[in-house]
Amino acid sequence: EIRELTSSDGSSSDGNFILWVMIGNDSLQRVRIKLSRTIYVDSRVELKQGLIGSLVVKRVEKHLPHNKSSGLLYEVNMPELLYLSNNWIGQLETIDPTLQVNSNRLFESIYEMGTPLLLRAMMHLGSVCRPIGDRDVKAGK
Repeated sequence: EIRELTSSDGSSSDGNFILWVMIGNDSLQRVRIKLSRTIYVDSRVELKQGLIGSLVVKRVEKHLPHNKSSGLLYEVNMPELLYLSNNWIGQLETIDPTLQVNSNRLFESIYEMGTPLLLRAMMHLGSVCRPIGDRDVKAGK
């Protein structure tokens, strides 16, 4: 069944949104989604990867603005409220336990897309989508 996004509540500042979705031709459903904030940290030292507290840290390769090269670039996903509180840097951990993460010298730069959360959700979801079921995964679709 095809699902079509009909409207959304774009007033959330904590990453929680309510979407109204038309399922088929006869059912309008309210769906709650929670979006996380994604930032990129260009680090001078290796960071631990995986789930660390409320953060999900993963090493990536991306093109940085102004054609800047990066040594160790990490994608960090976190709840929106944690991002807004600015307490997320203290949760990052280095591979070398003798280094303090709170030192500003460990990071070259930090990047954030600056895109409003609702716009990012719309770009990710699209206006028409088809949910993935178990049979679609098994069939390789």
